[in-house]
Amino acid sequence: MNIVLIGFSGAGKTVIGESLAKKIGWEWVDTDKIIQAKYGKITEIFDKKGEEYFRALERERVKELSLKNNLVVSTGGGLIASEENAVALKKTGKVLYLKANAETLFSRINGCQDRPLLLGERGCEKFYSLLKSRLPIYEKQADFVLETDGLSVQKSVEKAVEILQNNGVL
Repeated sequence: MNIVLIGFSGAGKTVIGESLAKKIGWEWVDTDKIIQAKYGKITEIFDKKGEEYFRALERERVKELSLKNNLVVSTGGGLIASEENAVALKKTGKVLYLKANAETLFSRINGCQDRPLLLGERGCEKFYSLLKSRLPIYEKQADFVLETDGLSVQKSVEKAVEILQNNGVL
C-alpha cells in the first residue's frame, strides 16, 4: 500500500509528503525530484524536450513506483491528469488530494521559477486556467481530501494521519 499526494502546485505535496513519511515511518519519494535527479531541471526539460517528453518521464516513474509498497509519493501537479498514471497509482495505493483555495496556491508559488507551465508574462492567467482545468481531475481521482488552507505543515500531517487511520489505510 502506498499513499499518493496529489494537488495543484503550491498545495504542499512535497513538504507535507516528506513530513508524513517521517511520522508514519514510510519512505518518501517525490516524482519531480526523481526526474530532476536523472534528467535535470524540469524547466529545462520543458524548454528543450517539451511537455509531452516530460509527461512520458512521469509515466515511467509511476510504473516503477507502482511496484513498491509503503511509500508516500508526492506527485507533480499534472501527473494525475494522465488516466494511465491514475490507474497505476490507485492499484497500489490511496490518493490524498491536498486542496487549497486559489489565493493560497497563487501566493505560495508566485515568483517561483520551478513551475514551467506558470512562467512568463501571462503566468497569472495560465495559473487560473490550469487550476480550473485540473480541479475536477483532482476531485475525481482522490480517495480522500485534505484542505490545507490556514494549516501549518505539522497540522496538515496530523490531519492526514487522522484521515488515513479513520479509513483503514494506516
